[in-house]
Formats: sequence, C-alpha cells, structure tokens
Amino acid sequence: NTMGNIARVFGSKGDLEKALDYHLQILSISEKIQDTSGIGKSLAEIGENYVKKGNLKTGLEYLTRSKKIFAELESQYDVVKVQSMMAAIYMEQGSPEEALKLLTLNLTYFEETGNKTLIAGGLSNIAGIYVSQGDTKRALINLEKALEETGNIPYIAGISQNIGGIYYDEGNLERALEYTIKSLKLSKEIKSENTTAQAKQKIGIILADQGKYNQA
Repeated sequence: NTMGNIARVFGSKGDLEKALDYHLQILSISEKIQDTSGIGKSLAEIGENYVKKGNLKTGLEYLTRSKKIFAELESQYDVVKVQSMMAAIYMEQGSPEEALKLLTLNLTYFEETGNKTLIAGGLSNIAGIYVSQGDTKRALINLEKALEETGNIPYIAGISQNIGGIYYDEGNLERALEYTIKSLKLSKEIKSENTTAQAKQKIGIILADQGKYNQA
C-alpha cells in the first residue's frame, strides 16, 4: 500500500524514525480492521526497523510476534523469512545455537518444497553457523551436501569457493586449490567478474603458500 511504500522509502534513505512512524500507523490500521496478515507483516517491518537502528532486543520481540501470527496463518513462506531475520539477530547477539535451531527449521521447509536451490542455500546458511563456531567438519559436511543438491552454477561457484576457504584455513592447500580452481572455472563460465577476481586472488595466495611463486 501507499503508506508501506512511503515507509520503505524513508527506510532506504536512512530516516528510520519516520519509517518506524509509518509502520506503526500501518500496524494500528491493520489491527483496527482485523487484517491478521497485515499485522504480521507490519510487526516484521517494525522489527526489521528496530534492528537497523541497533535495537536488537526490541527488533527480536516484534519479529517473534510476527512469526507467531504467520505460524497461526500457516503462511510458511513468511515464517521462514522472519526466522531468517531472527537467526541473524541471534548471531549478532552471540547465540549461534538459537540461530542454528531456526535455520534448521527453515531447511526442513525447503526440503518439503523440493526446491534444490533453496535447500542448497539453507545448507550453506547452516554451514556458516558452524564456521563461526569453529566446527569446520560440520561446515564442510553441509557445504558438500549443498553442492550435491543444486545445479545452479552461481551457487556451485560460490559454495566451492567457500569450501576452498575452509580447507585453506585448515592448512589443506591441495584441497583448497582444487575447490578454488573449480570455482574459477565456473565463475568464468557465467562471466561473474567479482567471483572470478576473488578466485584468482585466492589461487595466487595458495600457490604462493605452496612455494610455486612462478605459477602464482
């Protein structure tokens, strides 16, 4: 609606106070007309706004209310969207276990849809949690599964580079090089300049670490 668009414009310009004011007005209207879906969306917008302002606690409170409403409406897509935002907050708060619970629930939903790209993304998100915890073994398991699930070349290129990065951090330069070269080939194939440049840089570092300065 118009008010929602205005709120998002203020938000994109960094005027979070005005954006919040409009979102609160929309919430009030949605409550008066008993638009349950609208209430859920407004709560999510308000929660996101508070997060942008740095108020993670209040943001999480609004998102939790939003999630509850969408769950009651059985709007699983919206539940997953809100849970992803909540997981990001938990990570910022230093609660990776809580984030992992939510991302695991999201993955279950993705598996139910059968959408392999979503499944790969869900597995990659979970791998990111494990990396933050220093559990590279579980991270690699999830990233390898993600590679098996998707035929999406940009995804494969990105995931391969992430796997290469983990192997590099572990000191396994051969495996790091193998996956980074795979990422480079695919990145060139899809003409992704950014990923190609990143892969080239990482390959140069790996070769230098191996003492192959001429190849680097």
